[in-house]
Amino acid sequence: MKGSGTTFIIAIAIIGLVLGGIIISTPPQTPTNNEGETSADVSEDPALVNRAGAPRIGNESAKVKIVIFSDYLCPYCKTLHEKLNEILDANPDTVSLTSRTFLIHPQADILHRAAEAANKQGKFKEMNDELFGADEDPTESEVIDMANKIKLNINQFKSDLNSDAAKSAVAGDDETAKQLGLGGTPSVYINEKYIDDPSNIESIINSELGK
Repeated sequence: MKGSGTTFIIAIAIIGLVLGGIIISTPPQTPTNNEGETSADVSEDPALVNRAGAPRIGNESAKVKIVIFSDYLCPYCKTLHEKLNEILDANPDTVSLTSRTFLIHPQADILHRAAEAANKQGKFKEMNDELFGADEDPTESEVIDMANKIKLNINQFKSDLNSDAAKSAVAGDDETAKQLGLGGTPSVYINEKYIDDPSNIESIINSELGK
């Protein structure tokens, strides 16, 4: 009986380890948590959420204003980007998107500077689409190829890409994300209200639009 009891205890321990491994390996269910833990105390300070001159798609006076803090190398940001494109295409006059930086992957810095540079030439939307397809270790040559593809003035793009203004905008956004208490990407605000679960973004936007 003693041997049977020991065997039973060992069996229970093994089952516990297996179940624990399954739980640990199961990916989080909400996009916000996939690149870090979401803070329970996220700020909605408009002075921090908004930045004058940040890259924007859509009308400044849109009824629904989305602000997203993202990282171009975050796979969950890419998935949400595709959904947001659908929403923006369906609501071109009533929904806008402002993009801000939160560097979970430090090597994405050049991609965010490229977005700022493209925005200077009025082609942020086109560059935004290209940047979500970047390599995991992006180079200046890669973003210049993207700039050529969307027909930017390359000399201006190179200058803006490496300018103090672009570097300051990216670093400033990253610091702001931390001041807001954001824990991961993508982090989304709709009309200056933090959205805890971006997977519900379409229904939230439709509600704001009165649909």
